[in-house]
Amino acid sequence: MRKTAILITGANGEIGHGLITALHKKNIVNIVTLDLNQLDSNISGLASEELTGNILDADLID
Repeated sequence: MRKTAILITGANGEIGHGLITALHKKNIVNIVTLDLNQLDSNISGLASEELTGNILDADLID
């Protein structure tokens, strides 16, 4: 059984940063981020899992 999580693509962008911060402030803990580059250090601690890669990579997403 899989647990529910929120996947934020483009996590290093302005909207991604704002969304991660807002969800974390609402005590949402299962935040998974995805971006082509590593997540910025100032928000990386807010995500429960950080994925680096392309959304089109099915092996990465599964």
